[in-house]
Amino acid sequence: MLRSRVGTIAVGVVIGGLVAGGISYAAIPHAKTKQITACILKSGTNKGATRIIDAQRGATCKSTETQIEWSDAGVNWRGTWNQTAAYEINDVVYYEGTSWRARRTNTNVTPGTSSADWIYPRRS
Repeated sequence: MLRSRVGTIAVGVVIGGLVAGGISYAAIPHAKTKQITACILKSGTNKGATRIIDAQRGATCKSTETQIEWSDAGVNWRGTWNQTAAYEINDVVYYEGTSWRARRTNTNVTPGTSSADWIYPRRS
């Protein structure tokens, strides 16, 4: 009987660990912003190789890599940028010939003046 209980407890611990591991894995995409972050190798024989990182936990790209982000949540088109409008994460605006996506909530931050607030698609 004791042996059976020990076996049951061991199985419960293993299943609990797997569940906790799955919850930990769910940090990608970012829980709040729904952003997925990746690093692309800039040069060498594996140029273009991409790896997904957990930016929410502080992971960063190496100096030999370019960081890219995209949204798992989609975007919200807001039209032409307006300095009095309050923008939320993933709002997209048009400003001086380019579309810009808000990386965080902001008001009266001109696109192109703060990479912390706005990002635009890069062209190779």
